[in-house]
Amino acid sequence: MTATGAKRSAPNASEWVRNGLRIIEARECRLAELDRALHTGLPKEVAGALISHDTLMNELKQRYTRMAAERSE
Repeated sequence: MTATGAKRSAPNASEWVRNGLRIIEARECRLAELDRALHTGLPKEVAGALISHDTLMNELKQRYTRMAAERSE
């Protein structure tokens, strides 16, 4: 019972699924907006230069390995 005396029913499974799908859809839309803003807000030469995390880590590893070798010579 609620404060007004009306009985409040618990959401059924289909309501839970619909709410979950709404949340997922809203999140996907927000991520798409952020992705567009990121690429739109960057100059083309910078946006085209974006690289993956793995590529960045490999490049850094190579750079620091080379620097360590040069120091030990």
